Amino acid sequence: MFRERFQFYGTQLGGDYAGNPILWPVKDMLHLDVRRKAVGLSPLKEALKDYPVSWSEPVCDSLAGKIVFYGLVSDSLGRGLPGVRICEPSGKLTGKTDPQGYFRVWANRRVLQKGLLFKGKGYHTFRYQFHNKKAEVFYDSIRLFKN
Repeated sequence: MFRERFQFYGTQLGGDYAGNPILWPVKDMLHLDVRRKAVGLSPLKEALKDYPVSWSEPVCDSLAGKIVFYGLVSDSLGRGLPGVRICEPSGKLTGKTDPQGYFRVWANRRVLQKGLLFKGKGYHTFRYQFHNKKAEVFYDSIRLFKN
């Protein structure tokens, strides 16, 4: 996951910005337990039973054709900005920052070409351009400046 790719076996847990445990994004969730069994791992639901992570069997591959982007949006003084809208260039909302300015969004891979827009009330809109067009997982810090 930390090499800009979704994990393959569902073995990597981490924390969100509030300290809650989460399962990092997994490629092709529909076939995850088949891959886990092939390498001697138990089904993911069983492996997660001792962790406070919510889990349900997937009905579709929710990450197919998508990227995951994590990060922090701050002002010019480095303070996190809550409620910043994160949109595709078409205007489609993909997410917002939390009360501390952190975000985690899933977006269509087409944003790798056109970027994502960060819109905070009273701040200049910022267009984020992705450099590695082959990556699946991104992390970055965004700084917005007042109008």
